[in-house]
Amino acid sequence: MISILIVDDHSVVREGIIKIISSLSEVKFFDEARNGTVALKKLTEQHFDIVILDIAMEGMDGMETARLIKKDHQNTKIIMCSSYKEIGQIVELMSLGVEGYILKSADKNEIINALKMLVKDGNYFTKEVLEIWNEYKKKRTVETPDKKKLKLGLREIEIIKLLCEGYTAPKIAEKVSLSEYTINTHRHNIMKKLGVKNVVELVNYVNQNGLHKKN
Repeated sequence: MISILIVDDHSVVREGIIKIISSLSEVKFFDEARNGTVALKKLTEQHFDIVILDIAMEGMDGMETARLIKKDHQNTKIIMCSSYKEIGQIVELMSLGVEGYILKSADKNEIINALKMLVKDGNYFTKEVLEIWNEYKKKRTVETPDKKKLKLGLREIEIIKLLCEGYTAPKIAEKVSLSEYTINTHRHNIMKKLGVKNVVELVNYVNQNGLHKKN
């Protein structure tokens, strides 16, 4: 018997998922949240076995929410449910350790199958997501640059490139389908890793060390 939290900023999506999971005998309890902030509050009030989590939401988006769930609620499993198949998001979420990733185009049977796989302590990633992940792993090459360069993730490199091109945080957020909050969090972490105090110092460091050229 499992408890499920559905997190999506569209009520029609939440209602559709609720209709599906209500038919499962394994589900003893479910609740819903319109964004990451509300979801995290609910997780502090009650344990949920599985969170079905959208990526693109106003306020705290699914990427940041997933990171905080994995940090503070290790016994809660996550199924990402999104319209996006962007490689940077998939790689970052896989690296965080999410247990599932399905597309919003998934039918009832696939959603049920994904939930049942997680109940059995397995994982479920839709075919398109697995193909993108496996292709990324094939193309990934071992690099031997300086240690600071190795500390940067794929998403951070992408944001660095856009910062160097003069994009602001709101424009970057729009371009990569994340919230401005998450972009600012990434920018803060990047500057902390590289030991720079502002974007000007960041751009100068990047240009001097060629970090924006990393694939």
